[in-house]
Parts: sequence; structure tokens; C-alpha cells
Amino acid sequence: MTSSRLSERVAAVAPDSLTIKAKSESITLTIDKETEVIAKGASTKTLELKREGKGTKLTDVVKVGDGVTVAYHERGATKHAATINVTTQVK
Repeated sequence: MTSSRLSERVAAVAPDSLTIKAKSESITLTIDKETEVIAKGASTKTLELKREGKGTKLTDVVKVGDGVTVAYHERGATKHAATINVTTQVK
């Protein structure tokens, strides 16, 4: 399994995928329960939602325009995000 890393801006985000705009193309990565997300305030947001009886979705902590560094690997024809580190957050 080949691992790769990208540092770009988020072009689109959904509960199960993340699209980043690379230099000449958009790259869509799949997200699942194994994906680790690191973002300022994410732990607080997760605890708030847990108290309300809700689960955390990717869209709760990652926004379009955020700068991210993503470690991913190929799973057949798809790219799976192993780690998403939000490096800059849009306001």
C-alpha cells in the first residue's frame, strides 16, 4: 500500500469525503471511522456534540477553504485519507 501526503486547500467537504484542490487537479479522498482528524477546537466540538447525544461529522470540524495536510493511501481505485491535519482554518 503506497502512502502519499498533500498540503492544499479544501475545495469541498462531506461527511464521507474530502476534496482538495491540488495544483492542476481536484483530488477526492474517502473518509471513514479510521480517519484521524486533527483540528484546533475539534476536541471541544466533539465533546459538545457528545453531550447532545450526537456524533461528530467531518463537516463539523473541516470547512471549505481550510488549509490541510492529508496523509492518504490508495485502496483499489479510491484514495483513503488516513490523517487530516487542519493547518489553517477559515473564519
